[in-house]
Amino acid sequence: MEEDKEEVKNPPKDKSMTWTVVAAIVIIAGLIIALYYFINKTSKLEKQIASYSSTTSTSSTTSSSGVTSTETPKAVTENFMKYTLGTLPGASVNLQAAREYMDDSLSAKYPGDDFVPLLYGIQDGPSKVELVTENVNGNTASVKYNATFGNTMLGWVFNLTKTADGWKISEFRSDAQ
Repeated sequence: MEEDKEEVKNPPKDKSMTWTVVAAIVIIAGLIIALYYFINKTSKLEKQIASYSSTTSTSSTTSSSGVTSTETPKAVTENFMKYTLGTLPGASVNLQAAREYMDDSLSAKYPGDDFVPLLYGIQDGPSKVELVTENVNGNTASVKYNATFGNTMLGWVFNLTKTADGWKISEFRSDAQ
């Protein structure tokens, strides 16, 4: 028993062995800490993705891109323009999200990813758009804008139809077309 106590009191004489053990413990502790933070960060990211998915795809009133059935015709057309025209303030081009605002017939009329210049009849987007009128009549609506291109102004008309998924753009007309 006394022999055991002496061994505990007297550390090993080989200091390189001691440093090797200490270094191994520090490395293992570092790996454990890194793994903890990686798992924690991944878990937070997965929660954010799950939260986003639940708000955009599980609700019957919200589509995969965030289109809600409670949006007004004005809101639908403004969001559509922000998703299709990168020159507008607050714009974030997202053609897939823009298609969520188009009804099936309009979407079929412009099937490719190059539908923006074909639909609007322009090559460069306007610097601003101003609402002229919004007319809602039952399940149909018409929203008119003035689109400004430098010193030139065009009148744009979006016709919308109310569906179970909310307002959808069914037709677009421009003074230039």
